[in-house]
Amino acid sequence: MAKTPSDISDEITSDVNIVSFVVRVWREDLSSEEDKEIWRGHITPIPDGTRHYFTSFDDIPEFMLDYLKSIK
Repeated sequence: MAKTPSDISDEITSDVNIVSFVVRVWREDLSSEEDKEIWRGHITPIPDGTRHYFTSFDDIPEFMLDYLKSIK
């Protein structure tokens, strides 16, 4: 019998520690023509569910590494 996606997912998660993150980004247009647009976002570890906001894309890998070190 063929394996279902759920069967495959169960096999993967039983053999490996997996941490997922949801990253959402959006552009904010500032009202003044002199100001540039800025990008903002948040990253949410799953299943933790706590959002961590950022204003620099450089903060994403730093947050992920710190988070992974904290769950060892």
